[in-house]
Amino acid sequence: MRKKYCAAAVLIVLITVGCNNYGALKKDYGNSYDAAKYGQILNPGASKNLQPVTGLPGKAAESTMKKYTDSFASSGQASQTPQSFAITPIVPTEGAGTGQNVYGK
Repeated sequence: MRKKYCAAAVLIVLITVGCNNYGALKKDYGNSYDAAKYGQILNPGASKNLQPVTGLPGKAAESTMKKYTDSFASSGQASQTPQSFAITPIVPTEGAGTGQNVYGK
């Protein structure tokens, strides 16, 4: 009889301890998402600046917008190369990995 009570007590303790909480998962849930999001925000106070954006002349803005809208026009011919085969090989240039600017010789 005593063994039954001890077994029941151990079972009750194991059930309550096992179902207690999620531990570190609950405490750290969402931290990696928040860190990635805040790492991509350049200026968190940018929404408080209500001044108009200046610096792009009208003709340059018009040309840029025209190029942008023209980029969506269909060229009439779809690409024949499947995306899975369009792999560009990476070929190191002369002096690559030396830490020097090899493009502005």
